[in-house]
Amino acid sequence: MRSRGWAGVTPASDEEAIARILDAVDDEVAEHGSGIRLADVARRIGVTRQTVYRYFPNADALLIASAMRAVGGFIDQVADHIGGINDPVTAVVEAVSFAVERLTGDPQLETLLARQADGEALT
Repeated sequence: MRSRGWAGVTPASDEEAIARILDAVDDEVAEHGSGIRLADVARRIGVTRQTVYRYFPNADALLIASAMRAVGGFIDQVADHIGGINDPVTAVVEAVSFAVERLTGDPQLETLLARQADGEALT
């Protein structure tokens, strides 16, 4: 891994680099919505665009990876919420109501849900 960039704190691994890039994506989405630019993400973490391109081919890939990370965490939250419920009907009702309450206002999940397969935003 190169020692330049990263605002003076080089990641210890590719996994850490990816996590830091995705954290920057999350911040950009929270501040500016899903119309992010790869250059803004790179600037936020103190690297060049080429460094970001090393891990992600374009801004859409950044958004998808960010959203998928958010989905993984969200699924864990739902599972924790219904973990002690033994009745399947109650578990489904609780899972759906929990999901509806938590989805509102989550910029990464809203970005994922608001995009069509071809990458165009839903209208």
